[in-house]
Amino acid sequence: MYDSYAQTHYGNCPRYPIGCPNRCDALKIGREDLEVHLKEQCKSALVSCPYKEAGCKHKCPRYNLERHLTDSAQQHARATFELVRTQRHQIAELQRRMDEVTVNSHGQMLWRIDNFSQRLQQAQTEQQVELKSPRFRTHSHGYKLQLSAFLNGNGSGMGTHLSLYVRVMPGEYDSLLEWPFTHNITFSIMDQGDPLSSKRSHVSIRLSPDPTWKNFQQPKLPSTRNSTPNLASDDALLGFGYPKFISHKELKDHSYLKGNILFIRAVVDTSRIVIP
Repeated sequence: MYDSYAQTHYGNCPRYPIGCPNRCDALKIGREDLEVHLKEQCKSALVSCPYKEAGCKHKCPRYNLERHLTDSAQQHARATFELVRTQRHQIAELQRRMDEVTVNSHGQMLWRIDNFSQRLQQAQTEQQVELKSPRFRTHSHGYKLQLSAFLNGNGSGMGTHLSLYVRVMPGEYDSLLEWPFTHNITFSIMDQGDPLSSKRSHVSIRLSPDPTWKNFQQPKLPSTRNSTPNLASDDALLGFGYPKFISHKELKDHSYLKGNILFIRAVVDTSRIVIP
């Protein structure tokens, strides 16, 4: 009876020492530790190359893995580079699709800038700090636009004014639209004072694009060798606007800042846009 009990116990005891099924040089291993041993420690276990996600299909006993990594270092570097490049294109495409789903398509943008004082302070210590609004369209299949602001100014407004610009972005329906872009845009800094007060006054400027300006021609981003144009990037695009849109003094002296928040609005005159 004791022999039967002992046999049953030894066959189930989690701490009972057993040998490695791969016959590696490890000493006896507790039954409960065998799974970890095989996955992480056993030198004779068959393992995949850690560059598997980059395309390496090599498998070998764990004791040969270091040699493989040394011998294939250049191939792994090239494969990793290709993987990163592919992933960058995938991320750009996902960003483009997200923009397609979430972009405002009403010809207006109300841009809320939080933590204004902290962002202004950052802009004062780091030159050319640019904030970019979410992108918006004039209509469902229309022109795609984006606002750009330099809180500490840009160009002639550096250090004294908030600078405000607009970019015409490359869009999915550009080939169906009329070019150049010639539709009026009204920019406003919103007065957050009492809405019932007669003294409430937004700062507004209307921009009438000149059809000869490069900024309002159909935008095209350069493509690089072995890659596709990145519609998610806007650094190569020209913006047009006002380096002295509103002075810092005027922002502070009126009700344009409330709760450390600034609102900027842009409204496109869509009355002359031909909808494809």
